[in-house]
Amino acid sequence: MGRQASMSFSVDNTIEAKVKAKGDTASEFTKVPILQGLNFSGSYNFLADSMKLSTISFGGRTAFFKQKLAINFNGSLDPYQIDRSGAFPRRVDRYLLREGRLARLTSFSFSTGFNFNSSAFEKKREQLEKQQDNPRLSQQQQQDISSILRNPNQFVDFTVPWTLTASYSFNYSNDGINKSNVVNTLNFNGDFSLTPKWKVTYTSGWDFERNTFSTTQFSIFRDLHCWDMSFTWMPFGTFRSYSFNLRVRASMLQDLKLSKRSSLFGNVF
Repeated sequence: MGRQASMSFSVDNTIEAKVKAKGDTASEFTKVPILQGLNFSGSYNFLADSMKLSTISFGGRTAFFKQKLAINFNGSLDPYQIDRSGAFPRRVDRYLLREGRLARLTSFSFSTGFNFNSSAFEKKREQLEKQQDNPRLSQQQQQDISSILRNPNQFVDFTVPWTLTASYSFNYSNDGINKSNVVNTLNFNGDFSLTPKWKVTYTSGWDFERNTFSTTQFSIFRDLHCWDMSFTWMPFGTFRSYSFNLRVRASMLQDLKLSKRSSLFGNVF
């Protein structure tokens, strides 16, 4: 509280490699991205009575296999010591440099994901991207296409035979005072078409720390021309339940539907 005189600082790097094109007599090079972003940031408050230097945040991202495999990581570093001489450990105004260390790793997270899609999915995406800039489309149609491109997993497309997305995330936190915490999970979701009118979607994962499945859900969709039918089932876990929906496809008649769902609190119509 009170006056501040802070200086913020940040460093952002892009790391690339130059690779000579094979069989190219002009000796031209192509750039290969290694890290699309590696950054460090923090601040220093000259008027603070103690611990003038903030924690140092860092992060980075990159992608491989034509952007199909994305990797992201970030974390924070604490430059101050932990005093454990008293009854309770506490953070004190002494740099770790006095102990020969730069900083303590207080948090770190890592995530990666890979998309396995049929060729029809890629063709469909290319078609939507081309239609997005079509001046003949209404503003609502352009917004619908943008929403599908941003969140493809939220829409059911019966023309795509199958899709599969796998992601892995690791989170570590340790402030040096409380017990460290680790979250280590593998998640996957996707869908496949049984027939041109039937689609099955699924979402599940594995928690490596608890050695158990994460929230698992199966859904079945049926194209009834002017109507849509769906059945969703969560077979186990805290949110074990099922739901059935039959609704009119037309957007202006979205409220015309029949729903039934079951949960821990009983059946609801």
